[in-house]
Amino acid sequence: MKVQDTISNRTYELDGVFDPCCAQKTVYEKAVQPLVKAVLQGYNATVLAYGQTGSGKTFTMGTGGGLQSRPQVTAF
Repeated sequence: MKVQDTISNRTYELDGVFDPCCAQKTVYEKAVQPLVKAVLQGYNATVLAYGQTGSGKTFTMGTGGGLQSRPQVTAF
């Protein structure tokens, strides 16, 4: 998906965009789970969670409430 910034006249290319109402599980399954599986095959990967305070980044990345994180569940 290409997005044109009309003020700076720059074009940005995005792999995907999630709706604000999108479930955290969906974000994980679409954006992170494939990377976790690739890491287990020997590849390197980085996930950068960026967003407003309180929007669920920490929970989605797997440190919410002492439960097993989604990456741990994927790996094992």
